[in-house]
Amino acid sequence: MSQSRLALLAGCVLLAVALRPGDPAPRKAWVVQELSWRFLSNGDPFRLDDGEPGHAVRLFASRGGAEAAARALELDARRGKNPFHHQAAGGHGRLGPFTSDERALLAVLRREGLAPPAYSDDLPRFVDEEPWAAWWDVEAPKWDEARRTRVWDALDRVRFFRVVEVRLEP
Repeated sequence: MSQSRLALLAGCVLLAVALRPGDPAPRKAWVVQELSWRFLSNGDPFRLDDGEPGHAVRLFASRGGAEAAARALELDARRGKNPFHHQAAGGHGRLGPFTSDERALLAVLRREGLAPPAYSDDLPRFVDEEPWAAWWDVEAPKWDEARRTRVWDALDRVRFFRVVEVRLEP
């Protein structure tokens, strides 16, 4: 059975359990959603597709269960990837497409004993991420999994899964 059919079946079972007859109060469920990244052209990073937010992969009756599943899926999806090959829309500063808090990212790097890549101010704007992408390709393979996870966690705009709360109404 395909994953999408399995997810749909699980959702139907959860709905049947959550929406008991005679229970007037709306209930909540939490959906683990896989985010959509789109490829534009060679040489460009993948872009978070705001027009297509993603698709549901799992449905949970508890936030904790959904968060744990999303985390496991996220860690698995990151394997072998360079976060600087993925850009979210918006953000401010050179690292805005990758993190909502550049200072926090740099603080994580300092705590980890890592030096960020050098920049050249004469680089065109569209290649700002290139020093970081090259830095990741060279440095990240030297790190253990825990360090790689801590650094990637600070890149909070580069995610492959998220948890969305939904209301189930009778």
